Amino acid sequence: LRLRNDIVLISAAAFDKTAYAFDEQHHGFLTYYLLKELKSSKGDVELYDLYNSVDKDVQHESSLQGHLQEPTITVGGKLKESWTKIRLK
Repeated sequence: LRLRNDIVLISAAAFDKTAYAFDEQHHGFLTYYLLKELKSSKGDVELYDLYNSVDKDVQHESSLQGHLQEPTITVGGKLKESWTKIRLK
């Protein structure tokens, strides 16, 4: 996948893997934990910390449901070295 230089893309799973739903929450695992982390941090979070937290939670919860879902992150060229320091707020 090729992205513009200024894009950071967090995906629920690799293109050849499955993303699972969190039925009780009416969201997929990635959406649920991404929204939960953004709400708890009030959006004041570095992208690196956000991704790591969501990745850990999605892998843990999906494994409890009998699946393994691993979110991915793809970073555009100009941001490859600096994306970890991007603060959302």
